[in-house]
Amino acid sequence: MLLHRVTKLAASRPSRLLRRLKTTLATDTNLQEKVVTLCRHRGFVFPGSDIYGGLANSFDYGPLGVQMKKNIQDAWWKHFVQSRTDCVGLDSSVILNSKVWEASGHIGNFTDPMTVCKSCNSRSRADKLIENKSDMTGIPDAGGLTCEEIDALLAQHKISCPTCAYINFQHVVTTMRRRLPFGVGQMGKSFRNEISPGHFLFRTREFEQLELQYFCHPTDSDNWYTLLPHVVEPALGTGRVMLAMLLDAYDEEEVNGRYGCGHRKGGDLMMDGRQRTVLRLHPDIAPYKFAVLPLQSKGVLAEKANEIYVQLAKLASCDFDVTQSIGKRYRRQDEIGTPFCVTVDFDTLEDGSVTVRNRDSMDQVRVPVATLLSGGWTWQP
Repeated sequence: MLLHRVTKLAASRPSRLLRRLKTTLATDTNLQEKVVTLCRHRGFVFPGSDIYGGLANSFDYGPLGVQMKKNIQDAWWKHFVQSRTDCVGLDSSVILNSKVWEASGHIGNFTDPMTVCKSCNSRSRADKLIENKSDMTGIPDAGGLTCEEIDALLAQHKISCPTCAYINFQHVVTTMRRRLPFGVGQMGKSFRNEISPGHFLFRTREFEQLELQYFCHPTDSDNWYTLLPHVVEPALGTGRVMLAMLLDAYDEEEVNGRYGCGHRKGGDLMMDGRQRTVLRLHPDIAPYKFAVLPLQSKGVLAEKANEIYVQLAKLASCDFDVTQSIGKRYRRQDEIGTPFCVTVDFDTLEDGSVTVRNRDSMDQVRVPVATLLSGGWTWQP
């Protein structure tokens, strides 16, 4: 599961995830273009302010995108907050008193060195120029500064993160009756004056963050640094995690000898040499876990399928699709990453079972409707 790998990376060293994602974006532009096209075509992400000419580097999450983003946030929340007895949640204000930013050192010291070209007057961040040159000249990243130099500057200017977990620390201690050490997790929107936005969702001016801050007593802090030397503030950008998962899950494969399986009533046909696009997302992350597909768009099959859909939607995110042939609907669900398609056919009316198709293997099994709606069903080929 990519999210598990992502959370492990974030818990150890967040920059490692970013470096891996940067490498993919820099070396495989064709993959990025395909993912962007799929996202716009299938309702994951739309250009912001599109009907009024758009706004550069602004994106709206469509129905599938917002559901996938919520699934990522839910998985993060469960991993870092809900499943831990030493962590609590927080949802703080975005607009803060200016004194907060003064106390954090951001107003006085938090700046990005800029360069201005005398010929074209274009502006660039100095550290980005150095980063682009680093492979050829041997100059290190991050503006040519070592970690020791960066740490020295942070200590010299006493720059700290101004997030509201610090501001609300005493409130959390008082209301939740917590004793150190404990963590505070929160997620919400952030904004940054990004000079060089780009790479789709990777670098934007408006983004959402998932952040956990862990507090320990000052006299005991050295012990925690010894145990977890890299964990200071595990934070993830939701858009970046989503983009990483989409790039990782995107796949194109030749369908040789079948499209799904040979069960004719399930709607699968022989399609030699045809290519299908698949998003191999984990079921917990995919926008829809199930798609209910009646063989007929009207009549008793559609009515029965709708009954199943209403009940199944109470258990998991679910889609109901009646347009076009069953084969095209399978392919459409493959493209948006739906793990399981539930086909309602004429046998359903007789024996009370449905055909469940697996997205990745395209295998199908018959499953009683009662078993599917019990909430405990798992795929068993």
